[in-house]
Amino acid sequence: MFSVGGGPCPVVDAQVHIWDASPHNQAAPDGEVYALDLLRRQRELDGGTVPPLEVERVSEAGLNRDVFDEGGVDRAVLQPVVLGDLFVLGFSPLEWHAEMAGLMPDRFVLSGELDPDGGQPGARGLTPRVRRFDLRGITLCERRWPAGSMRLADPWLRRTLARCASAGADVVHVGVGPSTRAAPWARSSDSARIGARPTGQWVGSVDGPLVGVPQEAEGSVERMRGARRSMGSGMLSPAVWSRTVAAPPRRVPRVPAWAEPVRAGSAQPVRAGAAARVAPPGFDARQFRELARALPEVRFVLGAGCLPTDELARLAALPNVHVMLTEILPWAGSLEFAHAFGALLTAFGAERLLFGSGYPMMRPGPLVRALATYRFPTEVSRRYPRFDAAAARAVLGGNAARLYRIPVEPAAATPAAAGA
Repeated sequence: MFSVGGGPCPVVDAQVHIWDASPHNQAAPDGEVYALDLLRRQRELDGGTVPPLEVERVSEAGLNRDVFDEGGVDRAVLQPVVLGDLFVLGFSPLEWHAEMAGLMPDRFVLSGELDPDGGQPGARGLTPRVRRFDLRGITLCERRWPAGSMRLADPWLRRTLARCASAGADVVHVGVGPSTRAAPWARSSDSARIGARPTGQWVGSVDGPLVGVPQEAEGSVERMRGARRSMGSGMLSPAVWSRTVAAPPRRVPRVPAWAEPVRAGSAQPVRAGAAARVAPPGFDARQFRELARALPEVRFVLGAGCLPTDELARLAALPNVHVMLTEILPWAGSLEFAHAFGALLTAFGAERLLFGSGYPMMRPGPLVRALATYRFPTEVSRRYPRFDAAAARAVLGGNAARLYRIPVEPAAATPAAAGA
């Protein structure tokens, strides 16, 4: 068990994923593009220390090593993400989570998913699944373009969530899932993030036109483009090329529409792009307020990056709303994190903030140690509440244990690390 302030601190990671993005499961080309973007984002966040094959497909050995042995986590909440249009067998379905929970008993808490592609018909049978798998939460995706969407104000959604709550799944996650987006603020201090790679390492995104461009070469690439425009359609001479950028940018290969392969195991072509199939950030805050007020017995957990921090802080007036810190924790060494975390701590209090690593996007160990020893920078420390050892214990595990009804032993094994 981890130690904070000289005392034991049970750690509950409230956002862990067990996914399979390996080639045999990809509905090419969109599944491949989404998997490549996840791998690229994981290398940026975690420094590329985990072998790509272990990120591509989470195994029992890797999960046990990274989360429980080296990560200091006592219990983990598995968050499902199906993405059936991108992956043949599903990306991170509940059935795989249940199988892993059977292999590693007393380690996991399971959540279900309400997929917008199914709408109201897709919600049928959700309550029996809650009882069958002992689900403690439901992950709600408001929209997934272009096929599916649901309105948070729909009466059938309220009835479904109320039935799930009465069956035992009384925690609803909104905006919680694997993300390839940047930090919620302007990323002016990337070097301060945990696991940051030194300047000069390869960065890029399949969302943009260039992949594999060194950070210090980005300006040179722009100069190269300007020179090319000034010269018309002619190619740059070798001398000009050598002065602008050391290596030519590599473009993401795209499959023409007429050559698009069919999905493996069926005869249905893949119709939508990967980025269009994944839920965009944000939701209708007004509809969410109505939903949260109509279901006071349901505890809602929002992702820290699903809305701008100031809008998210205004939802703190609803007593049944909590926040998952997954999307801002990788930047725990930056001033931007201090402002975002301080605003959430002021609005929600330490008793309504949850720790989540988003594994395998990031290993929980560095995040646990950073949060356990976190102190606000001197220049902003007077603006925000003090984050002491008691608050760290609550955020790292106490709050999640209360929400998901996880029995936590007051004393366990020898503490894994010491915090302040």
